[in-house]
Amino acid sequence: MIPSPKTHVTKSLQKVLSKILDEAYITNDLLSELDSESSQAFINKYVSQYDNNHQRTKAGQEIPILDQFPTEQLPDTYIVVGSGSGKEQDGSIGSISGDNYGYRNKPDIVESAPVTIDDFNSSITITANNFITDLEDIEGIAVSPKQISLDGNLIHIELDPYLLDSFKDSKSVRITYVPGDDVPIVGETNGIDMQEEVNIVLVSNNMPSLYALDSIVKGAFILLRKSTEETRTYQLGNLEFLPISTLQDENLGNTPTPYYAREINATYTVTYTWDRDFLEQVKKVMSNIIE
Repeated sequence: MIPSPKTHVTKSLQKVLSKILDEAYITNDLLSELDSESSQAFINKYVSQYDNNHQRTKAGQEIPILDQFPTEQLPDTYIVVGSGSGKEQDGSIGSISGDNYGYRNKPDIVESAPVTIDDFNSSITITANNFITDLEDIEGIAVSPKQISLDGNLIHIELDPYLLDSFKDSKSVRITYVPGDDVPIVGETNGIDMQEEVNIVLVSNNMPSLYALDSIVKGAFILLRKSTEETRTYQLGNLEFLPISTLQDENLGNTPTPYYAREINATYTVTYTWDRDFLEQVKKVMSNIIE
């Protein structure tokens, strides 16, 4: 079973935001449409500062990502991530969901693999370190799937002769693939397809900071949409940004300071699956419950 979309969003935002807020030039670019005074005030407070030797001279103030609204010691600016509604897709329960598999898959691998050129057959061969069950990406190469063939840990790509020249000086190429065992295991996965919402609320007691955080989170989602996990496992359907409003009193604790909020609804289509053979083992253990 994969982690819930809420867990995925929380961990992903924590990772991406920490990187963005550690690099002033990234933040500067994302805040370029704000007035310079507001963007600089945000950078001075939340973005790490470095000297000419790239030694950190000041750590930016943390923007915490929480799973509920705090009631005490409210941060000036923070994010709350919660689970919204979920709905099963019609006809999904108990069905064969996800991919039928021929090998026992493992987590994706990204590596730099050596390239050899075959001028006679007008092709190149890329050699991976592991047996390949599914090829995800070859950086810098855009060809039809019909031109690619897999043979164990080898990737053969047919190319027009004039394209071979571009690889004369290339000793390696970056590839992303799903490794696996070289012994076939025929099977299938069973599960349910769900459409689930994740509610993300951006909160600040300073309106310019909220606008800045809004721009940064949009940039974070653009980066996340480029990730393999986002495009394959968590199929992001759409993002809905609601109007900025004043945070309701029940979410403010005891502070008299006004807080402003922007809610984002992210809708994901997710397939939760179990391997069929493992599911059969579980049914045997729970035979008194599952007939």
